[in-house]
Amino acid sequence: MIKNLLKENIAYREVASSYSVKDGMMALGLFAVATFSYCLGLFAYLQIGFSVNILVSTVILSSIFILLRLRKQKLASVGITKNNFFKSLLVGSVLGVIVLIVRMQSGSLMDFSYDNFSISHIYSIFYFFLIISLTEEILFRGYIQTRIYGIAKSKFSAIIVVGMLCALTHVIVDLVAYNLIENYVARGWSILGLVISHIFFNLLYAKYNNLIGPVILHGFVNLRFFIN
Repeated sequence: MIKNLLKENIAYREVASSYSVKDGMMALGLFAVATFSYCLGLFAYLQIGFSVNILVSTVILSSIFILLRLRKQKLASVGITKNNFFKSLLVGSVLGVIVLIVRMQSGSLMDFSYDNFSISHIYSIFYFFLIISLTEEILFRGYIQTRIYGIAKSKFSAIIVVGMLCALTHVIVDLVAYNLIENYVARGWSILGLVISHIFFNLLYAKYNNLIGPVILHGFVNLRFFIN
């Protein structure tokens, strides 16, 4: 049963195995561009007090679409497809609700009532599910993870490497924008959590070859509040 749950979609396996060293190198280049963009965006926010997250996401997604165009690759190669859409959506939503319930019980979410519901809360939902989740899923799971197989032929090593790249982006952003180097001994578990999250999101993507499930689940994981 467990083996069946972890079984990759045939289309995902075939596409992932078709990439070359060039694709892998382009994925690493995209990682550098994306990490720099995140750092620049946060630095701009800290300096001028104005969020440029939408601009950063636009730059990253535009870079991905340009690379797809250059390599003559389809959007389906980064998980944007109608195939298995509803299956992926259902599983991602169920897992996301479970995560939300667990976090509510643990008290790790900010509480608010409908009386206090505002435009800022609507923006937060938009921010967590689209600006953050959609961008990071297309970037790390849709593009980088699949193309890195062109360099790292071992499935296990490829997943761990990209999980570490994902964690590294968060570490670099924190160090550059917030200078939190003194906190990283204590945040070791957080870094490990990012790697584990990548593995889990990638398993869901590979299962259905569709990113909608990971995007929804990622959004729920990122939520900082719940509605009474």
